[in-house]
Parts: sequence; C-alpha cells; structure tokens
Amino acid sequence: MLNCNPETVSTDYDMSDRLYFEEISFESVLDVYDFERPHGIILSMGGQLPNNIAMDLHRQRYVNVLGTNDIIIIDDTTLYLFVFV
Repeated sequence: MLNCNPETVSTDYDMSDRLYFEEISFESVLDVYDFERPHGIILSMGGQLPNNIAMDLHRQRYVNVLGTNDIIIIDDTTLYLFVFV
C-alpha cells in the first residue's frame, strides 16, 4: 500500500503486507511497482491528481492495473460538465 495520509496509516496499517508512506506521484507508484513486482495494482484514491496518475498508469503497458478501467476514470473526471446543465 502506498499512502501519504498519516491518519489512514495509523488506522489501516494492517490492510496490506507492506506500507509505503510516500507522496503519491506517478514516479513513486512506479518505484514501488518496480521494487515489489506485483501481479497488478489496485487504484483506490480520489481527486484530480490521483485520477491523472491513474490515467498515466493505464498508458504504461507494463503496469497491470486491476479493476477500474481508463474509460470509467475519464467518464468520472468529466462528470463536472453536467453540474451546470
């Protein structure tokens, strides 16, 4: 698990085998991915920056993203367009 929130880390420390307390960036995710060599990663985050990182990860063909596909992320990030309708 890669997390930068101290509160989540203090309450969910047993949710994974390893916890990396790092900033969430494209580079930090790739560093952990390269070090751990998992079968895939699960994206569980929100906000514009993490959604952009998720899209970058989908574009990297050697990163196996499990679960949410890039079309769903794109649809979710354009949801704000309907607020003004």
